[in-house]
Amino acid sequence: NNSIVDTVRVFDPDRNYDLSLIQIAFTDTSIEINGDSAKAVLQGEACRYDLIVHNNGPVIANNFTVWSLIPDSVENTSYSILPLPSYQNSDTLIWQLNGLEAGNSITITINSTLADSLPYTPFPIEITSRIIAKNDTFETNNNAETVIYGIKKLGPPPDPTDLAIT
Repeated sequence: NNSIVDTVRVFDPDRNYDLSLIQIAFTDTSIEINGDSAKAVLQGEACRYDLIVHNNGPVIANNFTVWSLIPDSVENTSYSILPLPSYQNSDTLIWQLNGLEAGNSITITINSTLADSLPYTPFPIEITSRIIAKNDTFETNNNAETVIYGIKKLGPPPDPTDLAIT
């Protein structure tokens, strides 16, 4: 019984670029949770997220989607990139993009305000983003998650009570 074993590499010519996604949160406040520093924002205050899409090459990336899920606790959202999201529903943002040259990046900046109502403090706020690209050769670097913590503002102190001893 003679047999030969060989490895054959199959090349898919339509899968020919590698997009990667990095997501960074910017806040003016930080807190310590279990000994670790964490980014935080006070309710009603501004925060910013940058989504950085990079084409690692080797060819131009065409017809890809950037998707971001913004929680309900984040509102008054604006963007730094045109076109505006091609789809926007209360918490879902979608950009249809085309023509990102190999070696280049595009940054989508999302400016937001933390809602005035939070269920508790510190409240974790997770922003999840993804690249959806049919021709991407390495999809494991297409997802990003960032957590910041929402902090309730303290109200004014109560009026001092006049205590009289009789």
